[in-house]
Amino acid sequence: MTLEVLIKQLPNINLIDFFKFWEDKQDIFMIKHDGPREKDKYTLIILAKNSRFESIRSDCSNLQIGLGKILIEYQEILKRFNA
Repeated sequence: MTLEVLIKQLPNINLIDFFKFWEDKQDIFMIKHDGPREKDKYTLIILAKNSRFESIRSDCSNLQIGLGKILIEYQEILKRFNA
């Protein structure tokens, strides 16, 4: 599955398929649930292997929207760095 396909399928994808996407990637993706907060309950982070680019972080209340935003940002960075 490509990153473009993953982004398009986000509204309907389950987390197992989402994490399978990362299995063959060199970069690290993390999701953290921050507990009983009113706002920004999720922290999403993408770390680049070998510091190819700075880490990407997103705090969000809606996991689906947050995933879409961080993946689009990741896609743009990969294009910029030809990574």
